[in-house]
Amino acid sequence: MSSENDEIIDGWVFSSVGGILSTPLGVALANSLKNKSGIKLWSSLDNNNGSSTFRMQSWSKYQMVNLNFDLQLPSNNILSIKNALMSTELNTIRVSIIDIRPSENFISQGISRTSTFVLIGDQTGTTYLIATDLPSDILQVEKTYDITKVHKKIFNGSFLLSTTIDTHISSSNTTIIPDINDVAETMNINLSEKRTITTSISEVGEIRRSYSCLTCHGDLNEVKNVAALLYCEKCRRHILKVNVTQHISTTLVLKNDQEKIILFVNDQMLHQLLEIIGLNINMIDMDIAIGMMSCGNSILEYSELRKELLGITKPK
Repeated sequence: MSSENDEIIDGWVFSSVGGILSTPLGVALANSLKNKSGIKLWSSLDNNNGSSTFRMQSWSKYQMVNLNFDLQLPSNNILSIKNALMSTELNTIRVSIIDIRPSENFISQGISRTSTFVLIGDQTGTTYLIATDLPSDILQVEKTYDITKVHKKIFNGSFLLSTTIDTHISSSNTTIIPDINDVAETMNINLSEKRTITTSISEVGEIRRSYSCLTCHGDLNEVKNVAALLYCEKCRRHILKVNVTQHISTTLVLKNDQEKIILFVNDQMLHQLLEIIGLNINMIDMDIAIGMMSCGNSILEYSELRKELLGITKPK
């Protein structure tokens, strides 16, 4: 097993959660044991009070983990929609599904993903849940579900709930009749994902140059004293630098009287921005940052959901 901080762990994977063997991960692990072969898991490693928790995110090539098994939760851990919208912690909610809007596709780090707005309700009211990579057959309208580790999110000035990478969804035997007195107000929330603003750049974050592995999409490391080689820790192999494309990314803080807007800028958008300004990607980072902050107003289109720059043009 390999963690985000490049720590390698050898060991077995156990779970006391019922139903895990029927999940895609459970099947993969069972086949690994049956065939006496290994399976590589990628994750982050949390250390608390001397114990370590391996928070798995994906395994094998391109495959995202979506552990969709029944999770028995004590009722006192379940928060109402009203309280979850006021909480700053991760919470579990038990809700009835009122409507599921069509999913929208987007690309993140070269991987195709989806975001879906789900109208949910319970005895305290209604809201939207923003679900990332929601399989089409997981939720059904007018059914009740327990949804774990959701958090509050500000979207177009309104508080909504959002799934996280650790969210699990399981069917509940409890029937919920939602209070829909506020549903008209909820449905009037602006769910437009793309926003446009004409402004200037007030701050530029660290300009990050990196190479991505063509197999696992993880970061490639420079090889000390060998200028032409890169090394992938996940795949454990060397790659010629000439065979991969360098990615350059940063963050921008936009000037806005109403709010502080911080946007991620991928390499495609950054190249486009530098071309408009008349800067060279091979310039030193300080000159690039100063040039971007000195370029005056631009028309910037960005994703409100992901806070990512989507397009740049200069005013006519």
